[in-house]
Amino acid sequence: MPEAIDIIKIELIKFIGEPGTKQLNPGTLIKRLIDKTSLSSIDVQQALLQLSKAGLITGINVRGIPVKKVAWTDIRHQPVSESRKLVESVVDEVTNDQQIRNIFIKHHKYFDGFNEQDIAKILKGLLAIKGSGVMHSHDRYIFSARHLLGSSKALDNISRLTKELGISLPHDESTYYILTAGQPTSSQVLFVENPRVFNYLKPYAHKYNTLIISSYGYGLTLENFADKITSNSIIACPTDNQPQPDLKAILIKSLVIFWGDLDKAGLSIFESLQKNIHQLKLSSIYVDMLDDVSTQGHPYHRIFEKEGQKNIQYKQPISSIIIERCHNRALDQELYCESKYLPRIFRPLVELPEIDE
Repeated sequence: MPEAIDIIKIELIKFIGEPGTKQLNPGTLIKRLIDKTSLSSIDVQQALLQLSKAGLITGINVRGIPVKKVAWTDIRHQPVSESRKLVESVVDEVTNDQQIRNIFIKHHKYFDGFNEQDIAKILKGLLAIKGSGVMHSHDRYIFSARHLLGSSKALDNISRLTKELGISLPHDESTYYILTAGQPTSSQVLFVENPRVFNYLKPYAHKYNTLIISSYGYGLTLENFADKITSNSIIACPTDNQPQPDLKAILIKSLVIFWGDLDKAGLSIFESLQKNIHQLKLSSIYVDMLDDVSTQGHPYHRIFEKEGQKNIQYKQPISSIIIERCHNRALDQELYCESKYLPRIFRPLVELPEIDE
């Protein structure tokens, strides 16, 4: 098991950053280190004291407590992260261009967790993309998979690196597909966030005179749906032997309802759709969800795949009201896939009632 001092070194590298010129606020440093390492306060203080006595960091008093800005005494003393060591170990076999070499090393954190062979293949793939004169004529996801270890998403996920390399990614002009259930002449439309919920609801489309829509296929989300439909990039795929609906026509004429997870991302999707589908309303099932979130909801934790959800500036008053109720805890819509909730799912929310604290 690593010594406490080694664990603290690793976290200080992350906090201070490279090339190691950042200084840390002493007032919150011990708590930050405890939160990140799960070490005790005593272990953290002892490790900081050892680093201070060794002349590696400044700002620590004789009890191991930060009293001034904490930093490396000399940049040369800063331990080098493993990802940087690995990039430096292969970059010379990939390129002789010092500028490109420096760019790869600068963005070494992208390669944390890879081995030397995979890093070398990725760097060579990036150089091949950079040297290609036909990038603009390719689907970038196919192009990414061909050059970057078979991954269609890699180019999008290392955007800061590709930008510095001068790689210009083409706009995605693919055709997108959505699943629909219900008659094209239905009196209303229901957007659902998750495909499994769509699968549950589709047998009820006829009963509730509703065209149900779920996004489907990589690159299309309900957040970008409204923009894609205006450019005729979306093909509707009926799942119940109904005629193919004219999405533009029905979204203009019909009552349109949205139902997603009760969380920051779900409200962000609603706001994004509402920009172009102005008559969009939330489903009345949100009343039940708001009633239940404090007792049945979950925190924004990584095991629920919600830790990365960001706060946005909500423009719709109802979104601002709802986010106050689900700012710390969330509920997924799958919880309400029961017959007793169907009438409320297929009905628009007219007014949000007062909710008891």
